[in-house]
Amino acid sequence: RPATGRRSLSSAGRDWVASSNEQEEATAALAQALRSSGEFTQELLDQYGALAAGFQATTTAADELTTQGMAKLVSIGGVTSDQMAAATKASLDLSAGLTLDLGTAFNMVAKAAAGHGQALQKYGLNVSSTKNQLTDLTSVVAEIERKFSGAAEAMGTTFTGEVVRLDNAFGEIKETLGDIIKVGLKAHFEQYD
Repeated sequence: RPATGRRSLSSAGRDWVASSNEQEEATAALAQALRSSGEFTQELLDQYGALAAGFQATTTAADELTTQGMAKLVSIGGVTSDQMAAATKASLDLSAGLTLDLGTAFNMVAKAAAGHGQALQKYGLNVSSTKNQLTDLTSVVAEIERKFSGAAEAMGTTFTGEVVRLDNAFGEIKETLGDIIKVGLKAHFEQYD
């Protein structure tokens, strides 16, 4: 029996570290997108992390997936800090309203912000390109919110949504445990440097 317990703990540890790595990689992708755009500050990265956590609390979107989406909004769509909250909410609402994968919804909003809204038009959203990023993003967000405003939060209040939100909360615990394990492993490996 002790061997079985060690294997279970080892398996759980790998799962925790994987959860921690997923969050770390999403944050690193967002930080790099912000650096490339010239907008990076640690304070802004922390604000975006808080924004993603806030959406995780009210929708079914895990914060690491929202963070990955924010990186796409910055790198593909040129979305800036004053536009991020609205563009993120629109992406979440689009995903829920059309039952799209969250990554796909973020891609569609990012591309539309960059003047390529054809994918949104295929879903009956009335968007057109002006070749002005601010105007394009404003019209995209307005059109998505006109059709799907509140869809992501509404999905978060369903029974299924509550279960997903609970799973996301457990995911945060796994990330924290994974962070603790990684700190211990780093200290162990540093002994051999």
